[in-house]
Amino acid sequence: MNNEFNDKKVELDRFGYTKLEGVIPLDTVLLPLWKDIHEVARLIADQLGEKLEHFIDPSISAATYLSIAKRDRGFISKLYDQCKQLPSFLRLACWDGFEKIYSDFLQTDCVGVGENSYGVRFDLPNEDKFRSHWHQEYATNPQSSDGLVFWVPLVDIVPGMGAVEILNGSHRLGIVEHREVEKYSHKTGLYRVGIPNEDEVLSNFNIDRPTSSLGDLLLMRFDTVHQSGKNISNRLRATFQVRYFNFKNSEAALMGWPSKPSAVFGYDVQGKK
Repeated sequence: MNNEFNDKKVELDRFGYTKLEGVIPLDTVLLPLWKDIHEVARLIADQLGEKLEHFIDPSISAATYLSIAKRDRGFISKLYDQCKQLPSFLRLACWDGFEKIYSDFLQTDCVGVGENSYGVRFDLPNEDKFRSHWHQEYATNPQSSDGLVFWVPLVDIVPGMGAVEILNGSHRLGIVEHREVEKYSHKTGLYRVGIPNEDEVLSNFNIDRPTSSLGDLLLMRFDTVHQSGKNISNRLRATFQVRYFNFKNSEAALMGWPSKPSAVFGYDVQGKK
């Protein structure tokens, strides 16, 4: 292990998260994905009577998607659904670089990717309906408590765009209770599930909002409390997430590495209990 890796491991253990800068190749991984997303976006735009030029770079594409979404919110919804079916999207979810990073950090040689554990977010400015609130990842992806979230910016995330908000050191709480709470009853699905004593938890930790650039990788432990930041900018925030777990976690093995929270916590994908 080199010194930089040791430093990042210490950060992850101390703060519950760490950022690895420039570890995801642009030319061979991220830009091919963007080009594929853009081709799907062009097809959807055609259906809506909109015009999209050929791909130039991520920032231009994101700006164009936002302008269309302001006229028709359904454009982003359709893009969200369809780009997850792209081979380049699935290749990123199962990129061998992620597998090596997880294996090195957790010292395991048997890595898993949950069947419902990868996705993309296109967060419009000042839109709260689909924003994830304070939670631990284990509450919705209970494959193993020592899993890691791989949070990938698809555009540069600058202040105001809603960088992920992390309670520094909150992993020291261990796994905390999550259930359907009144505060989020206006939301749908698992967005209705939260931490019952959220205010108390928040009062004990500082909030970090790490910015990131295309090619960076943010790692968060499954027991680190975090939420999506509020996008108060005039830009579209585009991000990718995948969750890795440890098959050799003894407790997880006894439970059979459950991919659905209902198997562990009782609430289902509709957020009902």
